[in-house]
Amino acid sequence: MNRSATGLFDSWIVGCATGSRIDTDLCKRVLSAPIRLYKPAAGLIHHSDQGIQIVPSMSRKGTPYDNAGTKSFFSTIKLEMIYQEHYATRAQAQAAIFEYIEIYYNRQRRNAAIGNVAPAEFRRRF
Repeated sequence: MNRSATGLFDSWIVGCATGSRIDTDLCKRVLSAPIRLYKPAAGLIHHSDQGIQIVPSMSRKGTPYDNAGTKSFFSTIKLEMIYQEHYATRAQAQAAIFEYIEIYYNRQRRNAAIGNVAPAEFRRRF
């Protein structure tokens, strides 16, 4: 299973973790690095697909405004990468996901939600 954390302001993927189970540990691994790096104020909103592992995001089921960016990202990575390849091992899949996010998605892929520029360019301009 995959989990990611997306910055709604700039569409930057701030955290990602993979594992064989969706559990509290997986959610903690996704959030720990971005929290250490960005030090968000109290009230941080996150989304974990209606999961019960940690306190959920602000919207109720069927009102996806706070998780639309995450849903969009998962749709994009599945269509552009995951469904196009066969991974022999979990490690191979994890490496491909990391490369897609860190090299391509955050730095090169244009995103319509932020003015048709890559998240890195959007951050640079801001």
